[in-house]
Amino acid sequence: MPSSSPAIDNRPLRRSTSCLSPIRLSVAASLAISHDQHCTEGEMAVMQKLRMFVVQEPVVAASCLIAGVGLFLPAVVRPILDSFEASKQVPPPALSDVVAGMTGKK
Repeated sequence: MPSSSPAIDNRPLRRSTSCLSPIRLSVAASLAISHDQHCTEGEMAVMQKLRMFVVQEPVVAASCLIAGVGLFLPAVVRPILDSFEASKQVPPPALSDVVAGMTGKK
């Protein structure tokens, strides 16, 4: 008499790429850097670790990228704008004019 229980699969479990999200797959594909002769062993190891980090933790990697842009812009763009003198200082209005404007009295 055959048993009604399903057959047990004794094959080892393999992790397939189908369980990865499309975002992680696209990040992994975009970080695929060819190993040309200009890279040293240390640079390839650093790039491999960076690739693994981005694939494993995409939200943290994106946050680091946004923080880098946030630190870069004021540190670099502001001195460039100051060198062009694009931000001229406007003289502040007189305090009596401000008070008169706020109270409606002249």
